[in-house]
Amino acid sequence: MQTKTSTTVGASQLAAVLGISPYQTPWEAWATLTGRLEPWRGNNATRAGTLLENAVLDAAEEELQRQLYRQYKQSHDTLPLHATCDAIVLETLRPVEAKTTGIVGPVSRGWGDELTDQIPEYYAVQVHAQLLCTDADLAYLFALIAGRGIVRYEIERNPRIDELIAERLTDW
Repeated sequence: MQTKTSTTVGASQLAAVLGISPYQTPWEAWATLTGRLEPWRGNNATRAGTLLENAVLDAAEEELQRQLYRQYKQSHDTLPLHATCDAIVLETLRPVEAKTTGIVGPVSRGWGDELTDQIPEYYAVQVHAQLLCTDADLAYLFALIAGRGIVRYEIERNPRIDELIAERLTDW
């Protein structure tokens, strides 16, 4: 059965397009975007993450002491790229991403110290795509990490990464 096709790549699909996703190959991303493959429906870990997302965003809102607008959608002006941010800070339009790890299964690798940008590479690409689409200078990622609690990360926009994403999307 043919599924709906897309003319743009979503921020959460970008790591697969770039070949750095542990969950999906570039071919699987292409096949899903072109309707040749059914979209992945998730598993227990992603369902737990979805159920806990609002709690993580509530904690983000409290820590940032700023009101968040949930499920903010934005397309890039010139690139075939779109993002659905878990939230944005209303005052600054900075993206806020919520993640969970280790709730069901092991803690994924790559989580660094709080208030750094040390997050798994495939999530960093997603956040950079959100920065590109929203034209923000900074994004926040709040992660509920088993054994650590809710940890805040800050990811600054990087022009070199912007260029890499634009180049790879154009080639892809």
